[in-house]
Parts: sequence; C-alpha cells; structure tokens
Amino acid sequence: MDSGSTAAPTRVMAILIGTVLFTYLVRGLTWRFNADEFQCMVLGANMAQGKQLYAEIWDNHGPFLNYAAAGICALLSGWESHGVMFCGRLLMFVFVAVTVLGFYRLSRNVVAESPWFPGLACLVLLLSPLFARPAIEFRADNPMTCFWVASLAFWFRAYRTGKLSGFLCSGLLLGAAFWCSLKTLLLGVAVGSLFLAAMVLQRRLLSMSLAVVVFGAGVVVAPVLMLLALAAQGNLDDFWLSFVKQNTDRGHSAAGDAFLGLLNWSPFFASLMLLSLVYAGWRAAQRRIPDTVLLALVCSLVLLAQYCFALPTHYRQSVLPLIIPASLVEAWVLLELFPICARRFAGIQRCCRAPPRKGVLVVSALLVTAVLQEWCLLTSPAKIRWADGLLREIEPGACVLDGFGFPFFRPHPGPYLSWVDTLRDRYRRNALGFDLPALLDAQDVRYVILDRRVRELGPAVERFILENYRPLLYPDLWAAGQAIAPAGGAETSVRIAVAGSYHWFSPSGSTQLLVDGQPAPNPVTLADGPHRLSWDGQGVLHLCTAPPDRWLGDWAERNSGGAAVESNSGTTRQVEQE
Repeated sequence: MDSGSTAAPTRVMAILIGTVLFTYLVRGLTWRFNADEFQCMVLGANMAQGKQLYAEIWDNHGPFLNYAAAGICALLSGWESHGVMFCGRLLMFVFVAVTVLGFYRLSRNVVAESPWFPGLACLVLLLSPLFARPAIEFRADNPMTCFWVASLAFWFRAYRTGKLSGFLCSGLLLGAAFWCSLKTLLLGVAVGSLFLAAMVLQRRLLSMSLAVVVFGAGVVVAPVLMLLALAAQGNLDDFWLSFVKQNTDRGHSAAGDAFLGLLNWSPFFASLMLLSLVYAGWRAAQRRIPDTVLLALVCSLVLLAQYCFALPTHYRQSVLPLIIPASLVEAWVLLELFPICARRFAGIQRCCRAPPRKGVLVVSALLVTAVLQEWCLLTSPAKIRWADGLLREIEPGACVLDGFGFPFFRPHPGPYLSWVDTLRDRYRRNALGFDLPALLDAQDVRYVILDRRVRELGPAVERFILENYRPLLYPDLWAAGQAIAPAGGAETSVRIAVAGSYHWFSPSGSTQLLVDGQPAPNPVTLADGPHRLSWDGQGVLHLCTAPPDRWLGDWAERNSGGAAVESNSGTTRQVEQE
C-alpha cells in the first residue's frame, strides 16, 4: 500500500480514535457495575478510614488500585454515596487513554513503514468488545494493562535501537505491574519468549543475554519497593497469604472452556483475532513477515496458551494482556489483505479514491461503537440508586452481610467483605476456619442482603437466614425476624438468635403478646436465647426488627399502603430499579 503523506492518515486516525475514546467515556458512566468493582472500592473506603490493607478482605490483587480507591474516598470524605463508583470509572477512562497513547507508540515501533498502521492498530484494539467491556470497569487489570503496554513499547523500541536503557525502562514498567496483579508473572514469561525469539532472529546470544540481565534488574525494583512498603505498614503477612498463597491454590477450569469463552464473549472479534494469528503464522512459515510482527505473534501465542492452560480461572478481563500483541498482529494482517481486497472489489477502490468526509467518519464511528458497546443498556444509574437506597434503609453503624461488597459505608460481619468465587468455594469446603451463622448470631447482625453470592454460601447459611430473617420491601434486603405459627392457645417456644428490638404483628388482629409470661410492648426487646410467646388470636405472629411498613408479604399490605412486592417462596424477587 502506498503510504503517501503521513499527515493525512494521522489526522484521520486521530479523529476516529478520539471519537471511539469518547464512546468509552460515555459507556463507562452508563454500563452496569460489576460486583468486583464494589470489592475494589470497599477496600479503598476502609483504607481511607485508616484500616489496614489486606487485613479485612480477601483480595487477590496488588495494592495499586486499592491505594487509588482510598485516594478517591479520601478526597470525597463525608460523602456517603455509591456515586463514588463513577469517580472510579473516570479513573479507568484515564488509564484507557494512557493505554491507547502507549499502544500508539508501541505500534510505531512494530511497523514504522506505514503511517496507517499505528492508528489502525489502535482502532482494532478499541473496537474489540474483548477490550472495550472490561477496560471501563474499576478493576486492577486495567492499570496492569497500561503498564504492560508501556513495557512493550520500550521493549520493541530497544529491540530496534539496541539500547540497553530501553530494556531497563521496559523492566521497570513491567515490575510496576506487580503492584496490580500476580498475573504479571505470566507477562514476564511472555517477555521471556520475546527475548528467546529475538536471540534466534538476530543470532546475537551475548548481546541479548546482557539485555535480559538489564531487563531483569529493572523488573525487581518495583516488587521490592512494594514489599518494603507493605512490611512497614504491617500488611506483609496478609499480603503473602492473599496475593500469593491463596491466589495460587484456586481451582482450575478446563482449557477448552477458556477457549470457547473467547468465542462466546465476542464471536466476530474473537474469531477475527484467532484467524489473524493463524494467517500470520502461515506467513511466518513462509518467512514473509517482519521480525517485529513475528515477535508480536510469538508473544500472542504464548499469552493465549497461558490464558487457556496456566490461568486457574478464566474471566473476560483475563484476556486483556493477550489483546495487546494480538491487535498488532491483526492490524498487520488487515493491512496486508487490504490491497488484495481492493484489487478484487471495485467498491473498495472507489472508497479509496474518494474517502468520506470527517463528519461521516465521526458519525460512523459513533454508530459502530454504540452497537458494539450496547449504549442502550443504561444500567449503572439504576445500580447506584439501588445501592444508595440501602444506605437509607440500613441505619449508620448497623452491621450488614452481603456477598458483593456493598453498602461499603456500613460495617460487615466476619473477616471478608466480598464473597468472591474462591472464598465461597473455600467456605463450602470448610476451609476458612469459621462458621458464618455463628458470627451472625454472636454479633447480632440485623441486616442481610440475600443476593446470589450469599445464597451460594451453602444450605446452612441460607437455612439460618430463612429461619432468623424476614424479607423487606426493598429488593433483596432482609431484617432479623421470624414468622411464628400459633400452638393452639398454648405457649410457643422460640429461640432468638439476633438480639434486638422487635416489632410484632399478626393478621388475626392480635392486640396482646406475652413474652415469658409478661405483657410485651410493641416493639419488644428480646435477648439472645429461648423465649416463651403467647398471643391472642390464631394467626401467625410476625416479629421483625424493622417496622411493619417495611415488611414484605401479603400480611404487610395494609401496613404499607398496598405497596408490598409479592414474595416468591419466601424469597425476594430481583427488582431492577429504574
């Protein structure tokens, strides 16, 4: 392809890249929040309150994002709103912008001959849902990807120039990624494959061996500083347990499931990426591929193999490191195939002779990314309203159990604030060393958010909640309480696990309640342990620490003005707040 002037391609690509980045900003403020994002922010909120890192939540990530979250919460101190999550999304947009800038410079070092290649590579990266969807979420993988791109940019520049200072900078940046995630170890293996491939291509074993030493010296700096900082804060033991020991004993899922997951998340773009790798491999076998593109191909294949076989769990964000070198290969393949397609299809030739106006490009980019990123699903404001509503329902200081890590302005029982997959699995295997129902009993926890993660903690936990808590009108929120069937006029024995002040009500119109033989006011204070209850009337007696106008169920309709939400087999229905 005739490169022509570099100014026109640069302007056109800058317009398109800027437009697509704008869509990332919009999507970051509108897309639903992932449960892991609350996990990251809840630890940051606790750190902003002076609590120790890693001491009160299981977190398999490095401290970098937690410090960032703590900074956000500290700046917004006194503002108790889950709207702080939007600030986290804005921070992620900054990381995306920096990542794209670094990726542009990386692309120039991979294919310097074509003025179209850097911009095309950036668009290939940004348009892929495999990158777009996790890149806007508040998670440690995104700053790690930023460090990864910057490290590769320096590495390929050093490969072209032969300067050891470039390999040193590359190592320093890759080492900084350890502050984000233990998956940096896999990135180190990928860079090792680059060095091996470079030794074979250049046949300079001595000089490249020296580059490896310089690179390695740079890598160790940031992890050593991180360990020293954690040791000074008293966080080192908890960090070692969470970041290393527990993070490496997670259950493994099948490699086939990982590969099929790629195609399931984005059938078109994942297939295009994989076919590009295959085509580039075929060209490499024919020795008709630039050395730098071949190195990017090697790095991509190593990361793909690691994703499928080395990673114990396979999530969408786990693909981010792979997308970086794979997008370089994919952009090169597209540039190689474009002249062939242009010669065969007259329409492409006409588009090349009469390129569309910039306004058409902008509108097209907006429409394409709107479809790919599903702008129509504006679910983040609803999630924040629901989470903020919990802060109104749960009084300050009241303990609350939930699985996702919110509301993070209320204290949580137990040592973990967010019940991630690994923790739920360990708890079900009795490997955590404590009994959650016993903690709820001992701490008299009044509120439970009966979300999916709490239900998946096992039948013992769910049975304790169903026996000792009652659903409220607010979706998924339960308060301590019981529904007690009458005993035919005789006293009924009841065990109270959560001590507190209980409101009581019976649809039969009961006006008097006797507790242990004494008349009880409404509400009545009940201590832990067994009690003898009797009441006039034959209806079921309902006890709850929340007032009756907040109760869920047909029996509560006359107390709530008919606003009760129908229950389903004793559990609350998921209600999306509009």
